[in-house]
Amino acid sequence: MLEVISLKTSVLTPKGKPSKAYVICRCGFCGNIKIIYKARLFKGDAKTCGRKECTHRSFLSTCKAKGLYKDGLTSDGYKRVCINRKQFLVHRLIIEKYIGRKLKNNEVVHHLNGIKTDNRIENLEVLTGSVHSKSHAERLIEIALLKKKVESLEKRIERLEQEKIRLIKVS
Repeated sequence: MLEVISLKTSVLTPKGKPSKAYVICRCGFCGNIKIIYKARLFKGDAKTCGRKECTHRSFLSTCKAKGLYKDGLTSDGYKRVCINRKQFLVHRLIIEKYIGRKLKNNEVVHHLNGIKTDNRIENLEVLTGSVHSKSHAERLIEIALLKKKVESLEKRIERLEQEKIRLIKVS
């Protein structure tokens, strides 16, 4: 991370207009001095002196801070890996390797058994976004119908148990 050494106010440019304020910083990884515009520092664009090694170390520390290397799962439960400072979803990498091309923007990878961490190729299929949404909607309808069926069966079981108790009392 960059450590602020001093803040310089605006200076007039040769045309007489005020320039942007800038900050003199020291790189927290290598100690190099860097002059950057104040806006870049506070916007979060500038995090290191810009050397490749420092930028990579900053990226790794950010990944660790965000928990990306902790268990490799996204917040919604998919496996994720960092390769060359980029984050990738494992199921997408596996299907792209299998089909031999990058996925198109409108394509999604569907886990057939619904388990987001089960990335076996036989559990993955490529669908368009609209087909994927329809399949999930159909599944939700099936689940609702099954819940109704379970409720009716539970009521039937309860009635049969009451009938059994009544018959035992009678005999």
